Amino acid sequence: MKRLDRSAISELEGTIGDRWAIIRKSNHAEVKRLIDIGHSTNSIAKLIGSSRGMILTIMDELGIAKFDVSEGNRRAAAMMTEAERCGRAAAAHDAIRKIGRHTPTQAANSRRKQVSLDYVGVGESDLTEKLTAKGLHPVPQAAVEGYNIDILCDHLAVEVHNYTSRPANTTQTATRIVKLLSRGISVIYVQTGPHWPVITESAVNQVVAFYQETSSDPSPAGKYRVVRGDGQVDWATERHLDHLADVMATYSALKSR
Repeated sequence: MKRLDRSAISELEGTIGDRWAIIRKSNHAEVKRLIDIGHSTNSIAKLIGSSRGMILTIMDELGIAKFDVSEGNRRAAAMMTEAERCGRAAAAHDAIRKIGRHTPTQAANSRRKQVSLDYVGVGESDLTEKLTAKGLHPVPQAAVEGYNIDILCDHLAVEVHNYTSRPANTTQTATRIVKLLSRGISVIYVQTGPHWPVITESAVNQVVAFYQETSSDPSPAGKYRVVRGDGQVDWATERHLDHLADVMATYSALKSR
């Protein structure tokens, strides 16, 4: 039987329903062939110039069960080129970075990481030991708000930032800071990287001083600071507080709805 497309509807006789039935029947063999070699419903619809709804109806007529989401995604990925798969994965990862994972999943993952300590870096271990020697009680990879804080010292989140950019310059990190500050947790970033490869005693002392400062004068919204590995405070980063305050106000308003 010759395969017909939707343009044949005006050339056929009978009711509209009868004519669509003829078109679907003419596509039965091709749809089954494409399913057998691994195509998804969306892929088949594009290949034969039809709608996904029509493909689903044909599958029903052939007695073929509709694909669940997992099977559909597997079939779609299998028919992609390597470049297409990489592009799709990159888009998904970008979305996760911007919006975050599903809250219960994110929280469960963060608790698991706190127990396993799989993601503790060398710089974090060294800083944890130095803060312990200074009399603080650091908790590595502490799970808070679905995140894992590098080192949590009571009310102070200590993050090791191994990048040349400032922490709050990225949406993901700014969101993280906002959530912690809104819980009353102060945040200090120790910036390492190529310019400051070693966390000096001076930098450790700055963390301790900030811990004491935020202990004696706690702020309901927390306080934020960045110190470089050589011990110099990057005071310019505190100008981000005005911007973060606006974001926090919006976040709190949305959360209270």
